[in-house]
Amino acid sequence: MATNEKVKKKIIAAIDWFVIENVRELRKSKFSQSELSREIGFSDGFIGRVENPNQSAVYSLRHLNLIAKALNVNTVDLLPKNRVDEDLIEVTFKWNPPTKNKTGEINYEIVEIVALSPEQVIEYHKKVLNRPTKSGISPKLKKRKSGKQQ
Repeated sequence: MATNEKVKKKIIAAIDWFVIENVRELRKSKFSQSELSREIGFSDGFIGRVENPNQSAVYSLRHLNLIAKALNVNTVDLLPKNRVDEDLIEVTFKWNPPTKNKTGEINYEIVEIVALSPEQVIEYHKKVLNRPTKSGISPKLKKRKSGKQQ
């Protein structure tokens, strides 16, 4: 890859990624990102933030119900047909050079999607989410408690 290409990675729940991509496909024939955002009662940029892989926004169940109404589909049509076996995935994407495309069109391409191993998920929880370890105490709380006892 050329040195001026912007390649980024994002860790996201596999089911969130599926839903975001599914809503995008269903949305494209009926609404722009801004139009759908307004249709469901949110700011113009809401759908764009969810669809932008640089952002951490995802849809809630409420959002999905509102989107299903706007798209005139059942809420279950936005979800995978079967359970998603992967928990977290790492999506590698490459930003394309700016064009004069309509706002809301994809300006990146997916390079790779890889499921995180159970060990990588645990490490992600520890580092990024600061979730409790198997001992039940989060790393930050453990640190504070050990500091107070000294």
